[in-house]
Amino acid sequence: MEREFMQSKRVIGIQSFCLRNFKTVESLIEKTQECGIENIEIFEGHCNVLDENTVGFVNKIKSEGIGIDSWFEGIPPELEQAKAFFKALKGFGCSVLVISDLPEDLSLA
Repeated sequence: MEREFMQSKRVIGIQSFCLRNFKTVESLIEKTQECGIENIEIFEGHCNVLDENTVGFVNKIKSEGIGIDSWFEGIPPELEQAKAFFKALKGFGCSVLVISDLPEDLSLA
């Protein structure tokens, strides 16, 4: 079993929520690296997908060798914002979006 796990493409990461008391991107990077972790899930308390500073935030983390493979944030209720939201996540390389609820008027069909 251990051998199968080691050969799989599973990724071990940390949720930035665990580091919520560290407010700067630099401290977030430092604490993630101290844990020996190379992947992180960003939660909206650190950065919002559609915020004007997000690209810089993401680039700084990636430049330190940390992958952002998931994001925890609510989907914007307006359709055009939702489209921009998903496009940005795709551009950041995120393969997973964690949400707690869907906006009532957003159809995923």
